Amino acid sequence: MFALFAAFGVTTLLAQAPAISALQPLWTVKTGLTRPNSAYYHQQSNSIFVSNYSGGRFNKDGNGYITRLAPNGEVLAEKWATGLNAPQGIRSVGSTIWVVDIEEIVGFELTADGARPRSRIRIDGAHALNDLVTAPDGTIVPACSTMNSRRVPSRAPVANTGLTSPIATGTSWI
Repeated sequence: MFALFAAFGVTTLLAQAPAISALQPLWTVKTGLTRPNSAYYHQQSNSIFVSNYSGGRFNKDGNGYITRLAPNGEVLAEKWATGLNAPQGIRSVGSTIWVVDIEEIVGFELTADGARPRSRIRIDGAHALNDLVTAPDGTIVPACSTMNSRRVPSRAPVANTGLTSPIATGTSWI
């Protein structure tokens, strides 16, 4: 079992051995991360993507970014994707890396040259998106920490992707 912990600008991957042993660090990242929030392993690219923000949790300052790491902790691209505010939860659908960013969901296409912006979707009524889940059919469901329930709108296509997403106006709460 593995656990990835991020705090104070340092990300450490820990391996859990049998119950009699304590967690032991496998590697530590000491550069390239400002305020790491979430980490996501993308199997297709064999990379770990880490969301970072340098300002406050709700600052719309454009200083947020995503770092791309190799499975051994090597920083492949410190600012793989930029132009974010306070990015948090990360998931993927195919070769698109999705991240929540205060009140938006932002998609970046994984290319040989790095990240290419693919889609930016504002979620009406959201003020503190903190995570998201994706389904095999391309459905994306965001979670918002300032609301007592999860937002589950009716399905609508995500712009320019051909994927199906429940991101649309006319939402309902469960």
